[in-house]
Amino acid sequence: MTKGHVGSGTQVKDEAIQPKSGNQTPVKALLVLPILCLVCALALAASYHASKDRIALQKQRALLQALTEIFPASSYNNDVLEAEFALPDSLQQRLNLPSDSKGFRLEKDGNVSGIILPSVSLSGYSGPIHLIVGLRSTRPLSVQAVRVTDHSETPGLGDKMMLSVSNWIKAFADTSLQSPPQDQWAVVPHGGVFDAFTGATITPAAIVQQVALTLEVAEKHRTALFTHSPVLHLDESSLSLQALPANMREP
Repeated sequence: MTKGHVGSGTQVKDEAIQPKSGNQTPVKALLVLPILCLVCALALAASYHASKDRIALQKQRALLQALTEIFPASSYNNDVLEAEFALPDSLQQRLNLPSDSKGFRLEKDGNVSGIILPSVSLSGYSGPIHLIVGLRSTRPLSVQAVRVTDHSETPGLGDKMMLSVSNWIKAFADTSLQSPPQDQWAVVPHGGVFDAFTGATITPAAIVQQVALTLEVAEKHRTALFTHSPVLHLDESSLSLQALPANMREP
């Protein structure tokens, strides 16, 4: 009887203790859960910023690579990246550029031998097409070279403007608004002289139109663009496309 009573009493004590331990589990979970959420949030934030920095670095490297491909090294002796100059809002808007966009001047023994302007076509098949256009100070201005720095066109179909895919983009070298004549600044299917891509006309047509627009704007303001003024003061009213053929003007 005594042993049974003691055993029973022990069992009662154990049962009395067990619920107390069980009640602490939800409390601990409530404390741990916010900490885990905070750790996960910090990890995601760190990953996002690391990815963002990598993307920015990749774009900077792509821009630098494209800049060095535009003009031969023998045509300038200054640091291209150190020779950037600010573009006014009016010019940025005309060439569809983001705010704070910069141009680049190349100098040979103190004289400006060429400039490089960014320009963005909004008429791409899958989205904007980002260009840089190298211009020589000939009369009229002539294209040294054009490169695409960013795009969203379909791989294998609309990406032939990339030098790594084809030489199509080299067709702009030595062109001007007089050569070819302005009414021929279009792809062949639209009555122009620039080849289209097989199965893709929208992408090359958009690039041709944007290069012509860049030439037209730069020609009107060649004096300001080819001087050492850090900020250009352009007359927005003169940024007109009336000089371009009708099939190249935006609606």
